[in-house]
Amino acid sequence: MCLVKEIWTLKNKGEEVKMVKKTINHYLVFTAIFNLASSATFVTYALFLKSHGLNYLQINLVNFVFMLCVTLLELPTGIFADLFGRRYSLLWGCLLFVPSNLIYYFSKSFGGFICAEICGALAVTFMSGALDAWLKDSLDYHGFQGNLAEVFSKSEIVRNAMIIGGSLTGSYIAQFNLAIPWLLAACGALLSALYLRFFFQEQYFCRKNLTWATGWQKIKSHLKESLSVPLGNKLIILLISVDFGLILAYQAPNMFWTIVLEKYLHNTFTIGKVWAFIPVVCLIGAYCGGKLSNIFSSKKIIGLNILVIGLCLLIASRAGSVYMVVIFFAAHECGRGMMGPVRRAYINKHLPAKERATILSFDSMISHLGAALGLLISGLIAKSYSIESAWLVSSILIILQFSLVILLPNGKKPIKTLTY
Repeated sequence: MCLVKEIWTLKNKGEEVKMVKKTINHYLVFTAIFNLASSATFVTYALFLKSHGLNYLQINLVNFVFMLCVTLLELPTGIFADLFGRRYSLLWGCLLFVPSNLIYYFSKSFGGFICAEICGALAVTFMSGALDAWLKDSLDYHGFQGNLAEVFSKSEIVRNAMIIGGSLTGSYIAQFNLAIPWLLAACGALLSALYLRFFFQEQYFCRKNLTWATGWQKIKSHLKESLSVPLGNKLIILLISVDFGLILAYQAPNMFWTIVLEKYLHNTFTIGKVWAFIPVVCLIGAYCGGKLSNIFSSKKIIGLNILVIGLCLLIASRAGSVYMVVIFFAAHECGRGMMGPVRRAYINKHLPAKERATILSFDSMISHLGAALGLLISGLIAKSYSIESAWLVSSILIILQFSLVILLPNGKKPIKTLTY
C-alpha cells in the first residue's frame, strides 16, 4: 500500500514538473511573439512623428496623452484581471493593439495619432500586471519552488532578443515607408491574441458569475480592499516612489535617442543597426541580474544599478561624438536591463496573491503618471533648450532615487510586518 502511494506521489510530482515547464515555455513564447511585433516601431516612432511635422514638445504630447489615459484606466482594468482572469485580460489587450497600430498606419495628423494612443493605452492597461500575475499564480498552482528572478531574467533575455529582430526589421522597411512598421505591429498583435486563445490556461482561476450590477459592486469593493494594501504598506510605497522617479527621468532618453542618433546617422536602417547593439547589452544585464540575485540582495542590485544608469546617462548627455553617445547610452540601458527582473521578483514576493494584479496595476498607474509628467517636462526642456539638456536633468533625477533605495528593507520580512 505504501509503495502504491509512493508511486502515485511521484507520478503527480512528475506531472507538476511537466506543467511548470509548460507554463514557463508558454510565457516565454508569448513574450517572444508580442515583443517581436511591437518592437517594429521602436526605432522609427519619434522619426515617424517628426516626419509629419511635429516638434519635440508635440512628439511628447502624443505620448503624454497615452500615459494620462493609462493612469486613468490602470486600476479598473487591473481589477478586471483579478475578477475575470489574467488570460481574458491579456486577450483583450492584444486585440486592442490591432486597431491602435492600424490607426497609426493610416493617419497623417496630430489628432489621429492621439486617437491611436488612446486605443493603445486601453490595450496596455488590460495587459499590465496580468502577464506576470498569470505566471506567478500558475507556477504556484503547480508547486513551483525555483527562483522566480531567474524566470523573469529569461523573459528579459527573450524580450530583448526579439526587440533586436523586430527593430532591425522595422528600421529596414522604414527606409521605404515609415508607416509600414505599424502594419507589422498590428499583425503581430493579432498573432499574439491567437496564441493566448489557444495555448494559455488558467486552472487556478474560478470565474465569477456576475451580472453588470453585482459586478460593479464587487469591483468597487475589490478596489477598496486592494488600495488599502499599497497605501498602507511602507515597502510598496517606497518601491512605487522609486518607480515614479525613475520612469519620469527615463522619458527623455526613451523619446529622443533616435533623434540624437539622427544627428550623426541619416538612415533609419543604420540607426536600427546601432540600436540592435543596445538590446544586446540589455540581454547581458538581464542575465547578470538573474545570476547576481543568487549572490547579492535585491536591494544592493537595485541601488547599484540606479547609480550606474544615472552616471552613464549624464556622460552621454555631455558626449560630443556618436561613439561616446552610443557607448554610455548602451551602458545605461544595461543597468536598466539588469534591474528589471530583480525588481519584478522583489515586489512580487511581497504582494498577496488575491490582489497581485491590482497592486501591480496600481504601481503601473503611478509609474505612468510619472511618465506623463516626464514627457511634459522633457519635451519643454528639449524645445526650449536642447535634448542634451533634458538628458542631463534626467540623469540627476535618476541618481537622486538612490536615497530612497537605501530605505528599502532587504526583503526578508513578510508583508504584514511592514504595514503601518
